[in-house]
Amino acid sequence: MDLSLSISTSGMIAQRRRLEVASQNLAHQFTLLDAEGNYAPYERREIVFEPNEKGGVRAAEVRVSETPLRMKFDPTHAFANADGYV
Repeated sequence: MDLSLSISTSGMIAQRRRLEVASQNLAHQFTLLDAEGNYAPYERREIVFEPNEKGGVRAAEVRVSETPLRMKFDPTHAFANADGYV
């Protein structure tokens, strides 16, 4: 019984962490500046899971996604490049 509860608990904790990362991605999807005001678009994070020693799962790391940033055409934006994309 203890093992099944441990596995279930580890899954709930891992999924809570996944939702936290997804929430951060949604909250920062339009962030273009870093803390110093420099142009540095927010890069989506993704979570990596791995099995733990008791048969459950744990969040091994949160890393920056390798998916390329999506460019938006807005030639009037202050940070638009020469082609008009932000």
